Amino acid sequence: MIIRFTIGLIFTALLLVGGLLLFGKHVKDRALPQYEGEIKIAGLKNPIEIYRDSFAIAHISAPTDEDAYYALGYAQAQERLFQMDFTRRIGRGLLSEVLGEKSLVIDKWARTLGFSSIAYYMWQHASAETKKYITAFSNGVNEFITTHHGKLGMEFDALSYEPELWKPTDCMIIGRLLSWEMNFSYWTDAAFSDIALAIDSVHLASLYPGYPSDAPTVLEGYNYSRPVIAKPVQDSLVKKDSANLSEFYRGQREIHSALESISSMQGLGGGSNAMVITGKRTTSGGAMLENDMHLAISQPSRWYLVHLESKTGLNVAGYTVPGIPLVLSGRNLTLSWGLTNGMIDECDYFILKSDSSGTGYYTPSGIKPITTITEHIPVRTFDGSGMNDEKITVKLTDNGPVVSDLNTFEVGRKFVSDKKTTRLVPKDETVIGTHPLIALQWNGNFALTDELGCFFKLHHAKNITDAKNSMSEFATPCLNLVIAEAKTGGVSYQMIGRLPIRNGSEERAMLPRYAENAFDAWQGFATNLPYSASPVSGYFVSANNPASAYRPLPQSENWEPPGRAERLVQLCEATKKIDLPKMRQIMTDTASPFEKNDLASHLIRIYRSINPDTTHKNDILFNAALDYIENWDGTQGRYDISTTIVNAFFLRLITNALSDELGTERLAELAYLNNIPPRIIAHLLKEPDNIWWDDVRTPQRETRDDIIKKSFEEAIEYLKIKLGSDIRTWNWGRMHWLIYKHPFADESKEIAALGNIDIGYAPGGLTTVIQSSYGFWNPFVMRVGPSMRSVADMKTDVLYCALPTGNSGNIFSPHYRDMTALFQRGELIEVSLTKIDPAWKKLTLVPE
Repeated sequence: MIIRFTIGLIFTALLLVGGLLLFGKHVKDRALPQYEGEIKIAGLKNPIEIYRDSFAIAHISAPTDEDAYYALGYAQAQERLFQMDFTRRIGRGLLSEVLGEKSLVIDKWARTLGFSSIAYYMWQHASAETKKYITAFSNGVNEFITTHHGKLGMEFDALSYEPELWKPTDCMIIGRLLSWEMNFSYWTDAAFSDIALAIDSVHLASLYPGYPSDAPTVLEGYNYSRPVIAKPVQDSLVKKDSANLSEFYRGQREIHSALESISSMQGLGGGSNAMVITGKRTTSGGAMLENDMHLAISQPSRWYLVHLESKTGLNVAGYTVPGIPLVLSGRNLTLSWGLTNGMIDECDYFILKSDSSGTGYYTPSGIKPITTITEHIPVRTFDGSGMNDEKITVKLTDNGPVVSDLNTFEVGRKFVSDKKTTRLVPKDETVIGTHPLIALQWNGNFALTDELGCFFKLHHAKNITDAKNSMSEFATPCLNLVIAEAKTGGVSYQMIGRLPIRNGSEERAMLPRYAENAFDAWQGFATNLPYSASPVSGYFVSANNPASAYRPLPQSENWEPPGRAERLVQLCEATKKIDLPKMRQIMTDTASPFEKNDLASHLIRIYRSINPDTTHKNDILFNAALDYIENWDGTQGRYDISTTIVNAFFLRLITNALSDELGTERLAELAYLNNIPPRIIAHLLKEPDNIWWDDVRTPQRETRDDIIKKSFEEAIEYLKIKLGSDIRTWNWGRMHWLIYKHPFADESKEIAALGNIDIGYAPGGLTTVIQSSYGFWNPFVMRVGPSMRSVADMKTDVLYCALPTGNSGNIFSPHYRDMTALFQRGELIEVSLTKIDPAWKKLTLVPE
């Protein structure tokens, strides 16, 4: 929050000096985008038309693809320039240039991971066509920047700076930042490695949640037999060097918290939904696609909606990321596509053993030198003295950049090989030693291809085969891509990206590796990933569940709880023919198999079975709560009372089951991963005598039912304190709410009043189709949810779509929040690929 506080002070000072109303009028008059008329541009070859519909969705009509991408750059800059500039500053490690020393931790992190270097090498791998289109986009952005000095928006005025010209590599930087955001493993690996330092091998083995063998996968649905999952041949054995790791892992959490405090780059927990349904199962007879990607709640929107058309064959509509000229989810006239996170474990922490000189490290082939690079970070001062120069040294190895220099740590414990579990476990020995070097090996640093070019090809794809081939060079993150085809009514699923090839189990992939151990080394990337164009049931459901039950290579332990996938399959199976209204119902469904079947069912078993627990038989409130739960259908609606009770019970259950062994800090690390605790609890609930149920702080041995009863009693007491003794008022709408916050709102009431969008009640919960995840440390404020919604019926030429707030990032624009109400109602906007409404506003870019 330090950085937000700094920004807040700057904003507040500016507002107080000028007065809110005068300042608002000043900015509004200067910064609202021009939607009509002509703009003459030197060097432009052809006229380009930009139409805006009633929601300011840009429909760009251009002579060539190159011209279309130029106009997209201009249009994005009109609406989202500060968002674009701020994001690239994060990746380039240049926040301190405008925010001062408080953002240095983020700049050092970005320079260490090397996003600018990654972008440089991605540019070198880019095809001539990719470079042409990205250059055109960049030129469009720069045309806006150079012609609007002093009229770039409130945020630039408040921070007293103007952006540099846009570079083509800035598009690559933002793309890699998106990859990082989808990389859950940097957190799960750190959290589980830290937890492994505190518990024995039996507890560790029971903590891994896995993915239930009876839950649906993308390719097989429920139709598969015993899973085939990678198992370890052996695991690493550390002979004599110690790893002082615990403080390092917690330092990684601090770095992430700083990053989260100034951006919407959370990405932890949540997920996405994507479904494709063959024409045989739809009312229209055309294949249908649904996609709603779940990301951290933010404002402005994470996406910019656009329709691009050229006389050279481009005709695509959908969702672009501000700063990137790609429709990542959308359609053309022959195909539609959608994405979800593949949840693959794409990084590992490697512990390095230094040589005696400290300039090299041990590898299986001998000692190798550590490469060092000096980075200079400009740091703004606010006393009029200009910029300070912060110099840092970045260390590079074959296993990636050394990240241990980003934070200090002193105490840890040794890892040893546990033969019984074939896992690395901590030896019960505390070590105080030298500062070890730890490198981060991540796909994003190593899998460098013409990645953005894949989507330029997809824009023009005519059929499923074209779509599959277009993704041949996609690298990271590993994503699930679903396709619906117009001509045949067919659909396909494929995982795209590069899967690291490494030894060990999926559980082993969550623990640190050792650079000197050949067994631990990555052995390249697998590119022959799951694919099918023949769905068993006539549809594919991708909800961050495994692609397949058959995983001969270790993939991940990061899967989302199966509840969303289970519910989507249920809804598809319950509907003979799906149409647009039914698809809207499905994508906003609020029922949860997890809360009803895994949580509520145990409460009914204990208190309402043939031989019930009668401890609270005379407690009217307690039994009223059970009455609500017993009659609950699992839906999590605004006025539902059972939802409130079960969610409070779930939080107490996590705490009571795990906190005695993990302690407060490590429980917080684990609970930060929204997708992990529900799977752990669902797994433990199947085992009445699992060791995690025992409270090690008491002399007796507790069982599952003991902890369930304790947790339910505490939940009722908590809700009495929080909501009062009248259980009829315990509705979910009082607890579960949503605010889309302007990034600088926390420390400025004036900015909050202008830029925040307070929704109030948010439907759904942790594992519902309409996901509404909250942080376990801050219940029950919504933290992750749908960032967009998209439906395509391939019998039409329309994309049905909506953003949570609006297409503009300008808080004075009527399009800053004009989609909010319809999004909350589950409604969608029609974006035609073939029609232009003459009533739309028209801006023409013409050669000078």
